[in-house]
Amino acid sequence: MREVNGFFLFELGQLPLLTLLPRDVDLRPSAEFITEIRKHLREFSETNENREDLPDAVGVAIELVRLLTVVLEKNPFPSITMAEYSRAGYLVLTFRDRLHANLGKLYSEILEDKGGRSVKTLWLNPLKLIDTRIIPNLSDFVVFNIMEAAKCWVVDRPTATGFHMMRCVESVLRQYKKLITGKEFQRTSKKGRVYYEGFGTLIDELDGALKDLKDANASFGQLEFAIGILRPLSKLYRDPLSHPELKELNEEDAKLAFEQGLSAIARMVADCLDGGTHFKVPHTAGVKF
Repeated sequence: MREVNGFFLFELGQLPLLTLLPRDVDLRPSAEFITEIRKHLREFSETNENREDLPDAVGVAIELVRLLTVVLEKNPFPSITMAEYSRAGYLVLTFRDRLHANLGKLYSEILEDKGGRSVKTLWLNPLKLIDTRIIPNLSDFVVFNIMEAAKCWVVDRPTATGFHMMRCVESVLRQYKKLITGKEFQRTSKKGRVYYEGFGTLIDELDGALKDLKDANASFGQLEFAIGILRPLSKLYRDPLSHPELKELNEEDAKLAFEQGLSAIARMVADCLDGGTHFKVPHTAGVKF
């Protein structure tokens, strides 16, 4: 898959379908599809970088937008005449040829699927990889960094993938630890300086809470499973990402960081949503992680 100044070429794969539209009939069943194609073409033609780098393709895109607008705005319903159909077919082929010719003058990079995940999913919506009930409970900070981690993985920046993923996990871990133990994850010195507990310290406190629950023969929900996922993340990624003299992450590290990070986040949030006596402070609806 290629991306050109924010415009994904897999969206262009839909263009040839315009040549399959039936002539002189009611196109309302296809109106949503035609409107979506027009939107992508308009975005492509209105991007300043594309106007500068891909002028020939932009010119044809503008003509296609005009033609599709005429088709969509007809009364009493959208329709395409034989002449318009022929024109659309010509413009689709011309757009393809001119775009390919322009792309040959640009630096481009082929993006490959990662870990069995499609580039489209990782770049546009990696949240699809998480249980749908978890997503509404994630903060904007966590969502943003999951998105960034996925994009870094796609463009072969494994250390950056780990960095963004660990930010997400630690943010959720702080809240999880607070709800499990009832204790804050930060403290303030006499001089007013705020100190935050480190990743390993947070897990150690969860370990202590788990031991107490087991000694009391009490229920501990998914706490043990969460710790089991968090420990390897702490050992393998937190230290290398915190200390510049240590090794850079590689492709396999990035895969583990991303997938185990998502798993850790989902496990902790799900445990909080399920609730249980192992929480000193029950999760309150509306509170984001």
